[in-house]
Amino acid sequence: MIEVLKEASLVLIDINIKAGKELREAISLGIDQMAMAFPDLTIKEKQQAKDDLYKKLKPNSQQGALLKNKDDVNHKAWYKEKKNI
Repeated sequence: MIEVLKEASLVLIDINIKAGKELREAISLGIDQMAMAFPDLTIKEKQQAKDDLYKKLKPNSQQGALLKNKDDVNHKAWYKEKKNI
């Protein structure tokens, strides 16, 4: 039932984000709003759904970007060869 709640809440979460809410608040509001359709859910199950969605939707800091100025004519390569170990 938690999986259905999470899936059903995604539209509400998106609406909350577009309304200017931060991700954690948007998830909390979305789950709380949709949970009304699931009266048998416990507080623990609702919190689990919120935690699961936050882990799934939060920006991943490990997905970085490499910044490189291809027009930098003054760049000096400082490392050209593989290090032999």
